[in-house]
Amino acid sequence: MQQQETLISHINEFLPGIDQTLSAAGVEVSERSMKAAMFFVDHLVLDVEGDTKENYLLKSWFKPIFGHIQYWYEKRYGQTKVHPNRFLAGVLKHHGAFFLLHIPLTVAKPQGDGTCWVTFAKDVLPGEDPASWMTNGPSLEQMPPKQLAALRKEATNTATRLRGIRNHLRMV
Repeated sequence: MQQQETLISHINEFLPGIDQTLSAAGVEVSERSMKAAMFFVDHLVLDVEGDTKENYLLKSWFKPIFGHIQYWYEKRYGQTKVHPNRFLAGVLKHHGAFFLLHIPLTVAKPQGDGTCWVTFAKDVLPGEDPASWMTNGPSLEQMPPKQLAALRKEATNTATRLRGIRNHLRMV
C-alpha cells in the first residue's frame, strides 16, 4: 500500500510538467494519457522489482500507472476531452433553451478481479441519469419535482434514441 501511494505521489508530481510538454508539442488531449504514461515509464521509472521494462505496455505493473494517469487526465480535462469517441452529442430543449447532452456510448462496470464489463447499451440503463449529462444545464437540485421528471423523461428518450441508432446499428 505504501509503495502504491509513493508511486501515485511521484506520478502526480511529474504529470503537470509532462502534460505541459505534450500540450506544447500539439498533442491532442485524447492522446495524452497514453503518451504521458509511456513518457513516465521510459524516462522516470528506473527499475521494476522482479521484472523488466521490456514490452511494458503488456505488463500487469503498467496498468495501475496508466490507470492513474488516465484518471488524472479525466479529472483535469473531463471525460469528453479524454475520450471523445465514447460520447454522442444530443440536444435537449428545456423552457425554450437548447442544451447539449453528452451521451456515453458505453457503460463500464469494473470487477473486483481487475477486469471490467463494458456494455454497448442501446437504451438508458437503470442507475443512469441522462439529465445529468447536460452541459451547462439548469440546476437539477433546484428544479420542481414535476419539471425534473419531465426533463429526465425527455433526456432519457433522446439518449435512448441516439444510443439505439449508434450502438444497435453497429451490432447488426
